[in-house]
Amino acid sequence: MTEIFFCDLCNESVPLSDLDGGRAFRIKGRVVCATCNLTMTQPAVAAAAPIAAAPVHSHGHAHAVASTRDAGGSYAALTLAAVALGGVAFVGYWVHGEVGKLHKGQSSELALAQDRLAELSRQLASERAAREELRVALVGKLDSELATLSSAQVQHAENAARAAEEVRLALNGVQGSVARVDDALMRLERQDGELLTLQKHVNELQLGAREAEARFDEELEALRQSQSAAPAAAPAEERPSWWPLVQQLKNESVSERYGALVALAATRDPQAAEHVLPLLADQDIFLRMAAARTLGDLGNPIAVEPLINTLEDAEGVVREAAYLSLRAITRRDLPFDAQSSDAAERTKRVKAWREWWEKEKPKFAGN
Repeated sequence: MTEIFFCDLCNESVPLSDLDGGRAFRIKGRVVCATCNLTMTQPAVAAAAPIAAAPVHSHGHAHAVASTRDAGGSYAALTLAAVALGGVAFVGYWVHGEVGKLHKGQSSELALAQDRLAELSRQLASERAAREELRVALVGKLDSELATLSSAQVQHAENAARAAEEVRLALNGVQGSVARVDDALMRLERQDGELLTLQKHVNELQLGAREAEARFDEELEALRQSQSAAPAAAPAEERPSWWPLVQQLKNESVSERYGALVALAATRDPQAAEHVLPLLADQDIFLRMAAARTLGDLGNPIAVEPLINTLEDAEGVVREAAYLSLRAITRRDLPFDAQSSDAAERTKRVKAWREWWEKEKPKFAGN
């Protein structure tokens, strides 16, 4: 960095070139610029100037006297000018010596500063080399750590993907199981409701059956008494003992019809089956169910085809009763889920029963 100096007389800046060239000087910390230096040396030159510039006159004695006086003054002036010039020369020599010493000191200081700067530059270069070596080592280690981390992340992602897939498959299985359980629970709830209603209706029908059985016993007893008391007549068409029950199947009371079905099932007479078939289409769900069960107890093959048609009944309990009776009569166990909500699957199973019956019907014709 270039040092800036200011004149202690005029406070103007002093170029370093003026100090180096001797036009300005510095002594004991005081700086004098080239302009002020020139000004300080100017009076001696000005004092000598009038000697050369004195006018010469040629007017008689006055001129001679003036010339003589002027000549003496000129010698004195020249003497003073010589002394002044000698002083200036001495001052200039002394100033030049001081400036030389100053320049020599500054050169020495500059050399020391340059050596110091070179040493600092070497230290800085060494520090930079050490930092670069450290940076290279850190970058290498960081790259290695990143590579290891990336490999671990890839492995972790693959493991997470496999685990997620296993969880998804497990969830699908659980959802399927839950769906089946829900379906089973719905069927159970529906069946529970149907069973409760059926139990209530069965109790009513059992009560009606007992009443109908009591009346039937009374009518049979009355019939026996009338036959024993009546005179012998022409033989009439023989009727089975359960014939009054067939008439009771036409009663408007549901409990009466149900009691007749229960009583007919107890006879185990296959000939009663043809009188029970119409009740498979009764409006009352419990009578349709009781009719299907009664036909299974009677075991007459004429009920097979109507029972196959009953597999398409709207109520699950009726379909179940028809399926059980079909198995009892035919001794055949074709698959059929009476409680399934899949109508298409039920239709497929009913078709299988019909196709089988078309092939096997002749075998049951003689029974």
